[in-house]
Amino acid sequence: MSKKYFFLITAPFIFSQAVAQNAGETKTTEKQKKEYTGQELTLKLSSDVSCKFYVDGEYKATVKPGEMVKLSLKKGEYELKAVSTENPEMVYKQYYTVETTGVEKIYQISFAGIPAISPPGKTADTELAAYKTLFDNQKLIVKNDCANDFKIGVLNVTYLTGDNKLKKLELWYDRTVGKGGLLQLDLVEGTQVVWDGSVVSYALGIEYKGSQYIISGIFKNDMKAEDKALHINLDDL
Repeated sequence: MSKKYFFLITAPFIFSQAVAQNAGETKTTEKQKKEYTGQELTLKLSSDVSCKFYVDGEYKATVKPGEMVKLSLKKGEYELKAVSTENPEMVYKQYYTVETTGVEKIYQISFAGIPAISPPGKTADTELAAYKTLFDNQKLIVKNDCANDFKIGVLNVTYLTGDNKLKKLELWYDRTVGKGGLLQLDLVEGTQVVWDGSVVSYALGIEYKGSQYIISGIFKNDMKAEDKALHINLDDL
């Protein structure tokens, strides 16, 4: 009887111990699920330019126009960078903070406004040649169509040199153009004329009848064909 009695006490004890152990394992598993579920943000990337995408300097994916790439991020602050695959000199960079997780967010990479600088080892000869054809030997000449004299102060131009280089120059010109007068605006640094090519774009600061005006544009589009001069009439403004 003692052996049978001993068996009846031990069996429930072993069974309850196993149940308790299994319940503990189940409880740990649920805890792990709560710990890891929804702890990341899904970033859905798109781009207007084919690019390589980096997070804190680490390459993550290549994003192409018309496609969407998903990326998971935990809470925190990140440096996001995208480099154009066609022109590595075009670099997009933003700092991004993940505050909410367990959701999906769309992230648009836009290269709009990032200058397309020619990659190392390549030149913009084709583009420059096109500029030279369009603005062949056209220096900036202005004609005063106003009813009174005006004074040109600040002069800012982009011009094409004779050796096919685009250059910019800004200087204080301080010249008066009389009513109906023509004036060629040579670019001078010190005592030397540096303008040996064609004007591309311009910006002029003009004082007229006590008011200040800024006139700017593409010279080829704005000049008159008959005299190849920029006609300025401030009386209509």
